[in-house]
Amino acid sequence: MSKTKSTYPVEFRAALTYFRQQQELSMAALARKLDISEAYISLLESGKRQPSRKFVKRLLSTCQHDMPEGFAVHLLNLTGFELDLNSLQTDPLRTGNYRFKRFTAFVLSLIREHHYEQAYQEIQKGLQHFQKPLEINMLSGYLELTRGHYQQALVAMQAAWQISSLQLEADISSEFAPIEILANIGTIYFTMGSEQLSIRFSAQLDGNNAQAKTAKSQAIEYFESSEKYLLQVLAEQPAHLYALDEYARLLFNLADLHSGKQSLTYWQQSISHYRQVLQHPERFQMPQTHLWEAGCFIAHAYSKLKQFSQAQEQLQLILSYQPTYWLAWYTLACSYNLSLKEEYKPQFILQGKAALKRAVELHPDAQSQAEIDPDLVLLYDEDAFTDMTGDTHA
Repeated sequence: MSKTKSTYPVEFRAALTYFRQQQELSMAALARKLDISEAYISLLESGKRQPSRKFVKRLLSTCQHDMPEGFAVHLLNLTGFELDLNSLQTDPLRTGNYRFKRFTAFVLSLIREHHYEQAYQEIQKGLQHFQKPLEINMLSGYLELTRGHYQQALVAMQAAWQISSLQLEADISSEFAPIEILANIGTIYFTMGSEQLSIRFSAQLDGNNAQAKTAKSQAIEYFESSEKYLLQVLAEQPAHLYALDEYARLLFNLADLHSGKQSLTYWQQSISHYRQVLQHPERFQMPQTHLWEAGCFIAHAYSKLKQFSQAQEQLQLILSYQPTYWLAWYTLACSYNLSLKEEYKPQFILQGKAALKRAVELHPDAQSQAEIDPDLVLLYDEDAFTDMTGDTHA
């Protein structure tokens, strides 16, 4: 049964939110699709701003072909603007006004947010419109990413880089900086490393130590390849937001995969780069959950460096704004567990277990991760206190 006009939200702000969520878009992704700021979308959805005629025209020109039956008319009725929907009912990819850079930014936002099916559909449209060899190779790379074919994605993106490095002007979109291709290659290697971490996690759950060890080694190799490309990007554009963010995550993972002084260096560097992301003037282009996650990762790095007060202050600040954010509770549990390794205090056990319980309540999948997480072992293994202190305190 199709949804009728009368059942749509009766305020523009709610209708805009409804459409965005129906399309599974974050505010940042919709903003990139419309080539406007995320802050403006936020103001519209909160009701703090009313839509301009220009915005409504852009929304309908770009998205009308994705709207449910009668929704475009409903939007116009809510705004009171008089616009010819037939003249606006065009696919932006076919108007000649949809720039390649804007299109790829939108597709990448979908991929980063794991909306692979929608990204796949958008790329298929793009391949019908963008015909230059560089554009075809880049879009082919993105297409393979949506399928989880990382090696094929890498080959396609490296081919795009070869075209850009040869400076074949007839083949290159003048608006697209070749440095973005290097960033994409770094991202693909990072994704390949992350995939190996998932394999390692599954192997650890199954008790397959040999497979876990192989996956760890492969993850480090991919992350180091990613680092090479991301450093090239940052050398040329030190304020490149997504390269900074990806590099911070890469350093975080390398810190977790290494030990000793090398690990400590990686933790310190990850804090530095995450701070740059959270202080970046364009940070709100990213989904809010992405920024919350970055804050949790900074806190965990503080805990690994034994700076527990900084870690717990950071997490309590996040929880004061987002009390149902499971990762903050999980990271807080890790911080109490790591504190126990330095100093036994009964309240650390109670606080740590309470935080972990809350994390699992909010995100049940956290349970299996917690059971093999070395940063939570003291909250699970009562015998560990005997090894640590010679006495059982719990």
